Amino acid sequence: MNYVLTRQIIDFVATREISVREFKNHITNVLFLYQKNVWPGMFNCLARHDTARLLTLCNNDVNRLKLAYSILFTLAGAPSIYYGDEIGLDGEHDPGCRKCMIWDKNKWDHNILNHLKNLIKVRKENPILGSYGFLEFKSYDEEKQYLEYIKTDTKTQYLILVNNSDSQIETEHSDLINNTELLSNTKQISKNINLEPLSMKIFKLN
Repeated sequence: MNYVLTRQIIDFVATREISVREFKNHITNVLFLYQKNVWPGMFNCLARHDTARLLTLCNNDVNRLKLAYSILFTLAGAPSIYYGDEIGLDGEHDPGCRKCMIWDKNKWDHNILNHLKNLIKVRKENPILGSYGFLEFKSYDEEKQYLEYIKTDTKTQYLILVNNSDSQIETEHSDLINNTELLSNTKQISKNINLEPLSMKIFKLN
């Protein structure tokens, strides 16, 4: 149970108790807690049976939940989805976090469900995003709540852009022109990259 990692993502995205710089530094420290061969087996979760549900911690902000899981799926370890997170189940501390699963698909939040399915697909197709890539933080902006990091091995690099703010951000990356953004499966045609509030973009570098 990688609770140390859980705490950093929740504090950064869900409750905003730490800054971009603090998140970057804390994650760097977490990565050095365990040897490289241990990381693929680390159980990474954002919610569990004895804490408030993630959507509740995110103040019922679906985009915060989606961003938190987006970050989780680009880090080493085995990402875990607590039942109900994928369809927008909320709940306070125990017993609220143990409420029954909603089986009526008409009551599901399919926006969340489709996002998590897409994260699983992208990670499976690009294992370097998971446990088989080295993480390196590139740059960050405290005021804009913006962060860039790279996942890489000896041959392939992925650039991850994170906007943890409530405003749209524009950044420039001329090196990303004609590269495909993996979550949307669209080609970048300009050096100007727009990130919607509380969003992530993942590029496989040519």
